[in-house]
Amino acid sequence: MADDNKPMKYMRYAIGEILLVVVGILIAISINNWNEERKENKIGLNALTKLKNEFIENQDLINIALTLHEKTNYTTIRLLELISPYATQYKVDSLGYYVNDLIFIPKYSPNKSVLNSLISSGDINFIKNEDIIQKITNWNGQLEEYNYFISMNSSISIDLIIPYTVKNYTMKNLKPSGIYEVADDHISSEFDLDQNILLTSMEFENLVEQRRLASAGLTIVANNLKISQTEIIQLISKELNKQ
Repeated sequence: MADDNKPMKYMRYAIGEILLVVVGILIAISINNWNEERKENKIGLNALTKLKNEFIENQDLINIALTLHEKTNYTTIRLLELISPYATQYKVDSLGYYVNDLIFIPKYSPNKSVLNSLISSGDINFIKNEDIIQKITNWNGQLEEYNYFISMNSSISIDLIIPYTVKNYTMKNLKPSGIYEVADDHISSEFDLDQNILLTSMEFENLVEQRRLASAGLTIVANNLKISQTEIIQLISKELNKQ
């Protein structure tokens, strides 16, 4: 009897059409969302790959800086062993190298071009792993702390050690070493210098001790940066391996 009822037939047909349209819309939305998710995942993976390469590059840079910081630590300890009221009993051939290391402040300047680009473009938001984002945030904070220690060491060098060296030694007798070693044609000063002016000076001892403490703190912070970078690289590698 329902078949003979035309209004009922039209209503069932209309409901069927509406259901088909709704299903079609839901399928289209689902496909669009899937495509958007794929696109976002691709952006996120690309961002992670670039970040990983940048942090690997920065590992090489921090290793160089750490080597030089540790060299300064050795220099300050060695000088403190040499400085005494009895230093006139021996001659120190390496004094020019030691004083140079006191003045020279090596600095770690990481490459942040990829990170800054991801932040400015907003692509950093497509990295879904919150642990990676948190680690990078913490790393930025550690980098600020590192730069604070660089500033502290630089102030000791510029404001205290260099003026003292100008008065009591000669800048021409400084001898760069390590990766920044200069050519052998370096010309030393012709002034007759008594190195014991430095090695028997309590004032110089205090300056070296200040540099030792500041350099030790700088080395600790630099090592923490290296550890954080290692953890970031490991987290990114783990995330990429999931894909």
